Amino acid sequence: MFLPYRKSIILGFILLGIVSGLFIPRLKFSFSFEQFFPQGDPDLAFFQEFIQEFESDDNFLLVAIENKPSVFDTAFLEKFHRYSLDIQGTKHVTQVQSLTKMRSPIKTPFGVSSIPTIHRKNKAKLEQDKRLILSDPRFVNNL
Repeated sequence: MFLPYRKSIILGFILLGIVSGLFIPRLKFSFSFEQFFPQGDPDLAFFQEFIQEFESDDNFLLVAIENKPSVFDTAFLEKFHRYSLDIQGTKHVTQVQSLTKMRSPIKTPFGVSSIPTIHRKNKAKLEQDKRLILSDPRFVNNL
């Protein structure tokens, strides 16, 4: 059906590709969520009130530090913990989260409590922490 027009179709796609390429310098990205809502939408008003009260959540910096052969080393974790605490004292830094400061909730007979996610000073518990962290989808391929 389209076989007699195949050269025209291919030429058309090539021309569309060239024209599209000419507009690449005008390509812009916007990270404003407000543009996804129509003006006058009650969800837009709620979103704007939320941002006004709690501020935007896009003001963060993720820093990754690698240690060969593994980050599960007590000396490295202690240095990294001190580094995290030093950053916390930096001007304009309001919060620092790091694996060495995180706590995991546990259920006890007395209610919910929390324990350190990683025991940076205890080599015996560090191997168990490593297994738990590497099997937890909250950390694997996320942190």
